[in-house]
Amino acid sequence: MISTLTDPSADIREEIAQRSGTGELTNKIWFHKTAAAVIDADRCIRCGACIAACPSQSLTGAEDGLPTLVKMCTGCSRCWDFCPLAGMRTERLWKLAEGDAFELDGIGPVSAVYSARSLDRPAGAQDGGIVTTMLERLLADGAIDGVLVTRRRGSFESEPYVARSPEELRESAGSIYDQSLPLTLVDPSILGTGGKIAVVGTPCQINGLHALREYGVTHRDNAAANVTLTIALFCTRSFDGRKLASMLLDRGVPLARVGTVAVQDAALQCLAGDGEALFEAPVKEFRDAALRGCDECADFTGRLADISVGSLGTAEGFTTVVVRTEAGADAWSRVTGAVEASEDCDLDAVRDLERRSRRGAARKLNREFDPDSPLWISYAEHLLSYSDTDRAPSTPPGFRSHHYTVSC
Repeated sequence: MISTLTDPSADIREEIAQRSGTGELTNKIWFHKTAAAVIDADRCIRCGACIAACPSQSLTGAEDGLPTLVKMCTGCSRCWDFCPLAGMRTERLWKLAEGDAFELDGIGPVSAVYSARSLDRPAGAQDGGIVTTMLERLLADGAIDGVLVTRRRGSFESEPYVARSPEELRESAGSIYDQSLPLTLVDPSILGTGGKIAVVGTPCQINGLHALREYGVTHRDNAAANVTLTIALFCTRSFDGRKLASMLLDRGVPLARVGTVAVQDAALQCLAGDGEALFEAPVKEFRDAALRGCDECADFTGRLADISVGSLGTAEGFTTVVVRTEAGADAWSRVTGAVEASEDCDLDAVRDLERRSRRGAARKLNREFDPDSPLWISYAEHLLSYSDTDRAPSTPPGFRSHHYTVSC
């Protein structure tokens, strides 16, 4: 049994349970443990999987942008199990999904690769504008009823949003490097109980969504089953929008003029609304504004998505499109005549960055990176791996699980 002295989430109830010899069931994990190990240990990547997985809908995003308890916690352990920084071993998830085709050193399933750009590139779109153009076609054809995207809320922060028309989709065009708990919208009260939804997100979000679809929430209506297409954005890290804005302000960047922030060729760029370059510097200089948990992510390309896209491996102004599944191939087939495409891609460059990302993540993980280990990681195992490290669990502030304290 883990001593309460080594567990910063421990409270009087656990002390009583240990003294009486009648501790909690080993598979029962309360939200305040997820908060201690991930959220308040500064490891949360803000994907929103914990909120989407909660069967009692007891979690939401707080003013600090992090998951917080707002109703009584039942101790069902779902927030822990579906968190890619806590109870879910994502490398095992990949192997279970890919079966005999799994290659740890690869980038996941690949059926076709293209370098492409839209012939009618939407204003504000990233690179070749392929994602917006493809989803517009799908909406117009009735193949999907909506798209879960992240849209700008100012230049440095974002919000999840369900676009249900080409016009709404174009308003959300372009990448933003802030995470806003997008999987919280995977809820029937928002997506509806029917219809077909596409999701555009970072690899961590796609991993969490895949787990929700595959392993489900048995005692809650869940809209994850409505998702019929997933598109992953190549991603090395995301930022805390407020921290990034503060660091740019310190460097003299006129924040009021910043229209978009982009990362290209290892450089962070700030552009005005008319495209004027306002600032550029190596992205590594802004590591302190990056979400710390991103260091532990080993999935650059989004290997469980139907389609993965990014700028690496192709010419400027084009998008590398990795088609992975039948659903992805069907979506790609619908852009015929709307894009310029070729097979002139440097997929080796993509694989190389994927390998480097994986090696970096393996160094930051304080647990063993092992696709053959069990999918679920226990809280006790996490404590043994992370205690006495710079990513050790931390006592959550009172507001993070106030309802647990007063009600559970």
